[in-house]
Amino acid sequence: WREALEHYRAVERSLLTWETPEGDRMTHLEEAIGVCLSAVGRLDEAEVIFRRTARRRAETLGPDHHDSLIPRRGIAEVLIKSGRFREALEELAQQEAAMERNPALRRTSIHYGTIRHALSAALQMRDPEAIERTHRRCMELHGSAAPHLQGEMEHLSLDFLLGAAAVADLLERGELEEALALTDRWVERKGVEVVFHNGFQAEPFLAAYFLGDRDLPLNPDSSWTPLWRLAAHYRRGELEPARHILDATPEYVVDVARSHGRSRGFTLHYHLVSLEESLARLPAEERTAGERELLAALRGGD
Repeated sequence: WREALEHYRAVERSLLTWETPEGDRMTHLEEAIGVCLSAVGRLDEAEVIFRRTARRRAETLGPDHHDSLIPRRGIAEVLIKSGRFREALEELAQQEAAMERNPALRRTSIHYGTIRHALSAALQMRDPEAIERTHRRCMELHGSAAPHLQGEMEHLSLDFLLGAAAVADLLERGELEEALALTDRWVERKGVEVVFHNGFQAEPFLAAYFLGDRDLPLNPDSSWTPLWRLAAHYRRGELEPARHILDATPEYVVDVARSHGRSRGFTLHYHLVSLEESLARLPAEERTAGERELLAALRGGD
């Protein structure tokens, strides 16, 4: 992401020598820059760009056009990463209304993605009413008319989402044993893959196992798996494997810490907090350069 950002900035400087800042090519380029800024944790800058390009798209193409909604999806992602979940839900509701007005966008991947983002925001707020409302929209949108999505319905059932929110609530209150017991009951009902390997709704259950020093049944295909493993090794004082992971993916780990560290939802929260505590306990003179950079990122520095 950092290399991509440098590349796009260089292209931007070149493009501005012969194209106006409001041109279509510049708008596409700015949207790409916004994605990179969001990925490396420069959320305020990313939000400014997404809002500017969304406004420009709406003025030229209309607010309900597919391309006008692309930067607005970026706005929602930044709001979620910043822990501004209610603002994100309001933004996503406006996006869905635009899709309902545009028949070409109904029941498309971008429509479904909007609902999934809303579910993520509602779940991280741990708001049962918002969860139920967005879940109902998800079922209305797809339901039996989308056979290729039926595999997702099991882990998007309302009772399962509310169960994930209940585990997150227990963890927030420091009731770890109760959270572990509830997680174990869901594993018995749904199985390991449904509970632990399915995106944002798996995070509370993984957090309970992580805080309870259980073996983490991680999804090998998830981009978050290295972070969970890194945090677990540091938590247990296993410096050699922890430093091996950090040395192998230094920029990725630091960028995730910057981009998600401001969120107070459950997504990534517990192992980022644990990482900061573990690194802070290491004597300053014994920290590697990678550990110093990661700790600064977790504390909100550069």
